[in-house]
Amino acid sequence: MSMAHLQEEIKGKSLVELAGHLEVSIREAAQTGKALYEVERDTFAWALRIGHAAIEQLLMLQGDGDLGESVVTKHGRRLERSEEPAERSLRTVFGEHTIRAYVYAAGSHEAIELRPVDARLYLTRTKVIRFQRSGS
Repeated sequence: MSMAHLQEEIKGKSLVELAGHLEVSIREAAQTGKALYEVERDTFAWALRIGHAAIEQLLMLQGDGDLGESVVTKHGRRLERSEEPAERSLRTVFGEHTIRAYVYAAGSHEAIELRPVDARLYLTRTKVIRFQRSGS
């Protein structure tokens, strides 16, 4: 199943509703005498769907990272908020996600120095790379 299809399937569904679908799948498997390997495969697919939905919900609940028009760092640097939320991809064990949030830099054409949503989730570049390497 493609990620786009997966995202469309789980869009707007609660985690409880998705878990309910898994339960129905297990009950149907028991009633029809489905092979264990098929039940494992289907259960794993549902676990990935539920995990993906959980991460999407977590990201949504983080907000848009807007700390105001500007912020001053602990080192006294003044950073300006981006005009629009910036998008960036995030890969987790449950698949691809997109973080859409404001970012802060010294100027509009300067390197991004602060991503409030990333900071809240402890998503430093080093940790993301380390996780991807160990998860491979």
